[in-house]
Amino acid sequence: MIRLLTTTIFTLGFVLNGVSQDAEEMKGHILIEDSKFKLDLGDFLIISNGVSVWTYEKETNDCYLDDADVLIDEGMDPSKIFTIWEDDFKSEWMGQESVSGKDCVHINLYPHAADDKPYHTMQLFVDEVGLEVVKIVVKGREGMDTEYLIERFDVGGDIPSSNFSFDTNDYPGASIIDNRI
Repeated sequence: MIRLLTTTIFTLGFVLNGVSQDAEEMKGHILIEDSKFKLDLGDFLIISNGVSVWTYEKETNDCYLDDADVLIDEGMDPSKIFTIWEDDFKSEWMGQESVSGKDCVHINLYPHAADDKPYHTMQLFVDEVGLEVVKIVVKGREGMDTEYLIERFDVGGDIPSSNFSFDTNDYPGASIIDNRI
């Protein structure tokens, strides 16, 4: 059982011919326990109980409900962000690099079923001293790279199960758009 709270900066951007285009930075917190997660990005809240995923958009007060399996097949599963490399990847040692002032090991991961994934490479940067992931870069097939900078790990502690479901009472008037099959 993983009980994890992290503060993460998400940088989303397009790279075209080596030139960064339209970079957007979001800051958020994520709670993870087994296959469940709660990702709070301020304007967006994504919650999964491992079966369903609720994506709440604050500006529109809309909540999209999807099957977790469908989103996982599309490559979106934050509950695996810190363990994804354990299965189904070839790895390549790329050397050492400094990230946020920490000496890190740089490892590239290449998925075995690469044609079925929306990305071709994941770059991991692991703090040599704390043995914690400091940065993850997901290299997308369509030229969009996503970078995750991990500011803080807190492992352990109790996370109430209510964190892993969307309670409409907490979001008065929210429209629920059910996309489940």
